[in-house]
Amino acid sequence: MFEKLTAGRVVMPTTFRQNVSQFHQTIYLMVGNVSSVSNVKYWDTTNTQITVDLSTVTIDLDICPTPVYLMDAYPAVHPQRHYPASVEFIAGYADSSHVPADIKAGIMAYAAHLYRDRDGSLPVPQGFLDLCQMNHTGISNSWGN
Repeated sequence: MFEKLTAGRVVMPTTFRQNVSQFHQTIYLMVGNVSSVSNVKYWDTTNTQITVDLSTVTIDLDICPTPVYLMDAYPAVHPQRHYPASVEFIAGYADSSHVPADIKAGIMAYAAHLYRDRDGSLPVPQGFLDLCQMNHTGISNSWGN
């Protein structure tokens, strides 16, 4: 619920693959707290999957959504693939000791709320909603670029 209400602020380390429908020189990763990029791949015009050398990629982990800049001109991709490129990355705090105390407390309070409200009749506590708003990523569109 926290990740949904914050538009993708990931708490625990999770691996994602974001497929993109158009290969641009900049790809924005649509999840918060990106910690690293594992690979950037694309399908070339001969329908062969190519892995981009990460030394030719710049990633700004301090910005959300995280931009992945291709320093070389972006390559030609297979024209019939709906998602000719993808980025695999890890998002989330390194481990639970790195999660900010207010987020931990908010998630625990929300878990307690769910325990008390097993039938789902009570509204989500305003304090939890406020915490989510304070940690909102600002990302408003879907995974596609």
